Amino acid sequence: MQFTSGADTGVVIELYRKTATALLGSLRELKYEKLEWTSADYLHLGKALRYCGSLETLELREMGLGDADAAAVLKGPPLPSLKTLDLRFCSSLTELPDVSALTSLEELDLEGCSSLTMGLGEADAAAVLKGPPLP
Repeated sequence: MQFTSGADTGVVIELYRKTATALLGSLRELKYEKLEWTSADYLHLGKALRYCGSLETLELREMGLGDADAAAVLKGPPLPSLKTLDLRFCSSLTELPDVSALTSLEELDLEGCSSLTMGLGEADAAAVLKGPPLP
């Protein structure tokens, strides 16, 4: 379905950006639990997160989140206010997602991620889970 001729694409994109920022910009918590999402759903979430500049907590608990899905969610502009990333019981996750751009991250919860085999060392994981924000 097409709503315009395409000549006003730039205007439509800018209106979308302004609307998304107005609706999502002050969001502090986003919690999803036990949903059966496809890879496309995680990709859409990642795209929407760019408008969530005040987001402090992101929970994706007991989801079918895999490595590529986690990368899709965290891809794009960093989340400057994100303090807590909760991926509890995401049993398809086999390696730690790249959280290096999350400069305010204080807590990374990976409890029950039974397939997790690669990621931070034990000392680094303890620092992420309990310590100050990552550099």
